[in-house]
Amino acid sequence: MICLIILGYFGSYELRSAYKQGKNYINEIWNFIDFLLIVLYILLSTLFLFTDSIKVTKIMNCIIAIMAFIKLCFFMRIYDGFSFLVQMMLGVFLDLKYFLAFYMLVLILFSELFWILSFR
Repeated sequence: MICLIILGYFGSYELRSAYKQGKNYINEIWNFIDFLLIVLYILLSTLFLFTDSIKVTKIMNCIIAIMAFIKLCFFMRIYDGFSFLVQMMLGVFLDLKYFLAFYMLVLILFSELFWILSFR
């Protein structure tokens, strides 16, 4: 319940920021991540209360943990020592986007092959 109250505060802050900034709010990736984190946490809370599927809630918890790490990296940019590292890692991932997309396809292929060989 406490988490939902804190989440409500951050949600209202994001909505006020979106109202003040208008269309520029959507163009910033950090704002999108903040809003997505709020939506995913509400969805996870709803799934946790109304569903017995542990696999789905574990996957949602992993996604929220990744999103929270990305938000932490945003706040780490404030300090000079971390600012360079965060900007460098963001630049590396942006430069490697085609390689990472291809690598994900290879991982999906081998995951599918493993699933076919072990579960059928």
